[in-house]
Amino acid sequence: MKIAVDIRPLSHTITGIGRYTLNVLTHLMQDSRHEWFLYSDAPLATGISLPDPHVFRAPVIKPRFSSSLIAQAIFPYWAIKDKIDLFWSPRHHLPLIMPRAIKRVVTIHDIVWFRHPETMTRGGRLLERLLMIPSIKAADRVISVSEFTRSELTSALAVADSKVHVTPLAATPATDTAPVELPAQLQAGRYILFVGTLEPRKNLSGLIKAFAKLPAHHRDYKLVIAGQDGWLKQDLSNMLEECGISSRSVQLGYVNEALLHCLYQNAAV
Repeated sequence: MKIAVDIRPLSHTITGIGRYTLNVLTHLMQDSRHEWFLYSDAPLATGISLPDPHVFRAPVIKPRFSSSLIAQAIFPYWAIKDKIDLFWSPRHHLPLIMPRAIKRVVTIHDIVWFRHPETMTRGGRLLERLLMIPSIKAADRVISVSEFTRSELTSALAVADSKVHVTPLAATPATDTAPVELPAQLQAGRYILFVGTLEPRKNLSGLIKAFAKLPAHHRDYKLVIAGQDGWLKQDLSNMLEECGISSRSVQLGYVNEALLHCLYQNAAV
């Protein structure tokens, strides 16, 4: 079987959906009997590699128009040229003019644009509204990463229950790089870990307020916040100061894969 995958999340800074895409493909492509075709809008991000053999396609010179337009306009052309049997998108949207003969699968992580539109940029919200529901309708199967998201799809968007299949997320395998140590400020005690892009839909303000309300016998915990700046980054320092927990918090910014593993392995929560 010839399988094509939208791997745009692997051509940019690796965050949640990029990590999901990388791990799923690493396992599926290893010693696979299928032919794999990987479509993107740019070269792979530094340090990213996938099992061979595979065909990688991206524009030689990235066009001026957006990544989504590339996927909608060029991916179907590549799929026809490569005689693809199945196309998978790990990121909410399918190319909508894909030939009917090609089976289509899409992964839906959440419906934030529908439930909490105020936490997204206008462009991001519009893109989800325009492409998610048509993608779900066009898909032969929909993958949900949790039972909760499945229930959201069936109740809020009226997706047929039989069309949605839950594949829970798994732990990321340990890296081959040498082990790293925790940052010095975390070695002496326990900590609660947050990982994610710093943007409104992550509800960091709610997390900080909840942490500040921990009872006295949990005051030895620290709050560790790891993630890159996102849209409308909230002023974390001010929020931490207002809640009186600046001295019990650590902001790490974007961390590499080895340190991320170390943080997860040593976190209390």
